[in-house]
Amino acid sequence: MISWSTPAPISYGTALSATQLDATANVAGSFTYDPAAGKIEDAGNVTLEVTFKPTSTNYTTATDSVTLQVLQAATVTTITSPSQTITENKKGVASTTLDFNVSSYLPTGSVTLTASTGETCSGTLTASSGDGHCKLTFSTTGTRTITATYGGDSNHTGSNNSGQSPAITVTVNPY
Repeated sequence: MISWSTPAPISYGTALSATQLDATANVAGSFTYDPAAGKIEDAGNVTLEVTFKPTSTNYTTATDSVTLQVLQAATVTTITSPSQTITENKKGVASTTLDFNVSSYLPTGSVTLTASTGETCSGTLTASSGDGHCKLTFSTTGTRTITATYGGDSNHTGSNNSGQSPAITVTVNPY
């Protein structure tokens, strides 16, 4: 007889381990799990299966399954470029490229940067690092605060840099 309790939920990015793959039996034998230890499952409900092969031929092989809830991973979004001062060109336009990062396990999608004066740009994340960048263009002078917003994906919650301190600003000086 196999005993296997439903494991506690885990977050996306957590590899399956003995914490989830912990079935027991009332006789000696070996367990084979599908998926195996080390596998990282996408967010959602995942069926874990086990096959138990008893050591003694007096018992038959048995199987069981449980459902594991994999939660979306939390993210932290920051602008990694420092505050900048730029100058308009002769046509009254100024632009700057700002770098950002979404900290989590393999985030995908894009981040939108928005200036407090309304200008926006979007940049695609590099999943392996969570890094990206985009170019903001301004046609007025002054200082503005920049906000970075990540909308999330099927495996990640969204976040923004509203708690980043100090806030990131861009100051545009006249030509």
